[in-house]
Amino acid sequence: MTAGLVLDRLALRIHDRPLIGPLNLAVPAGVIGAVVGPSGVGKSTLLAVIAGIAGPGVTMAGRVWLDGAAIDDLPPEARRVGLMMQ
Repeated sequence: MTAGLVLDRLALRIHDRPLIGPLNLAVPAGVIGAVVGPSGVGKSTLLAVIAGIAGPGVTMAGRVWLDGAAIDDLPPEARRVGLMMQ
């Protein structure tokens, strides 16, 4: 698999309540992925965490990798990730 987006044991909490995970996911470079599910399960929050713009009540465990480099410690402007909601 060519490096792309990798979520390694990603777990999200919102206001100290479990929301997602732990989740392992790999989307190879050049592949278009989609996040689907019913309302309120954390799809938008997951995408915001990948982009680095999650709200103040969201905490994360695990790692987010993009093209072989960990990006979860980077500020949003350094991640090279775009996000446009609906």
